[in-house]
Amino acid sequence: MTKRKYKWTADAWNVSYPIGTKVRVTLVKKGRGRKRPEETFDTATRSVAWPLGHGETVVLVHSKTGGYSVEPGWMKVLE
Repeated sequence: MTKRKYKWTADAWNVSYPIGTKVRVTLVKKGRGRKRPEETFDTATRSVAWPLGHGETVVLVHSKTGGYSVEPGWMKVLE
């Protein structure tokens, strides 16, 4: 099994984007047989980023629970 490569490491994200960075988070992407429209919301980060066990980097955002992926397509910086 090959390990997936991610664009962002936690260290690189944290150097580039401090806590409080305004972002647009995508919950559901278009395509792949999904009939629901893409769902997004605008918010700001409320934690430093950290890597999950499989390597993907996530961050906490205001008004939501759990970590959200910082990968392009799932999170877009608005500033």
